[in-house]
Amino acid sequence: MTKILFICTGNTCRSPMAKVLFDKVIAESNNKLPAIKTESAGVRATSNQKVSGEAVKAVKRYGMNLSNHRARLLDEKLAYEADLLLTMTKWQADTVKEEYPEIAEKTFAISEYINSDANDITDPIGMGQDAYDSCAEQLFFYAQQILTRIRNELG
Repeated sequence: MTKILFICTGNTCRSPMAKVLFDKVIAESNNKLPAIKTESAGVRATSNQKVSGEAVKAVKRYGMNLSNHRARLLDEKLAYEADLLLTMTKWQADTVKEEYPEIAEKTFAISEYINSDANDITDPIGMGQDAYDSCAEQLFFYAQQILTRIRNELG
């Protein structure tokens, strides 16, 4: 089983959205890959904090439910158990690599992992529902590209 850990700062919007949207892409892909397990965490998360209501609404458009998600802080166990750690920003990737240098080779900002010239995935907190919807749309698009790279690597 491949374990993918999506990471943002507070684990209340971007990384949980990335996780469930990637799960949707996997479910719809009809792929013949080994099982993939996804999780999310935050580099500065406050454990058990509720996901933002805007994030819940943004992924609901894709048929996904985040209402039961609770934030959790990235810890050593999560970091070392993951086969691939994908962050929303280069700063978050650098933060993870600095804290856990032994796993640097499997830690990437999403834009880096998919070889995109795209910028970091902007934090929509405080910017209204449209920003969350736009973030979810971007994450869904990137999820498809992430799966393509995983397929190519696993053959």
